[in-house]
Amino acid sequence: MAQMHKAETHRRTGQIKRTREDFAQALAKLLKDQKLSDLTVGELADAAGYSRRTFYRHYQDPADILKEELEGDVGEIFAHIKKEQLLFPEITEYFFSYWSQRRDFLQLLARNDCLHLFFFALNDKLAESAFSSSPLKNNPQAQQFAIGGMFQMLIYWYRHGMQETPKEMKAKAEEMLAYLGQQANLEDKKAAGSN
Repeated sequence: MAQMHKAETHRRTGQIKRTREDFAQALAKLLKDQKLSDLTVGELADAAGYSRRTFYRHYQDPADILKEELEGDVGEIFAHIKKEQLLFPEITEYFFSYWSQRRDFLQLLARNDCLHLFFFALNDKLAESAFSSSPLKNNPQAQQFAIGGMFQMLIYWYRHGMQETPKEMKAKAEEMLAYLGQQANLEDKKAAGSN
């Protein structure tokens, strides 16, 4: 009996995954010709081959599909960073390498005024990031500073034509770290001088 229940659960999980993938593929196809704000749930459901009712079993809004995809991307990025124990310059290089390969998705988000969803995905997945086991794990402000900075770098890079290579973005991160290190040293000297 338990074996049958397990098989049914596995089958149902696969069915849910396929349905969600069908909706994601249909949304991507529809967004090539129209904006998310103009898209109806009925159009999306028809394009995916399901009913509106099925859509609402899985999502509240078509933007939820984009959020889900972004959360998958961010989860993948965070898992790689954690596994490889990358430092900030290497994180930056990997991050921009990843998004260089996902340019089409970034463009889709931008065309639909949805780049902000990326920041929300970063925030929602923060517990899975390397921060969760770093000295910054109890410093949410520092974590927000780091992900906010990375998000803003991505937006700037996107809006300026994504011309810098991941290696060039790594060099920019190293330059930023050197500057921050200099500022910290100046603060230390200032504090030592006032004692």
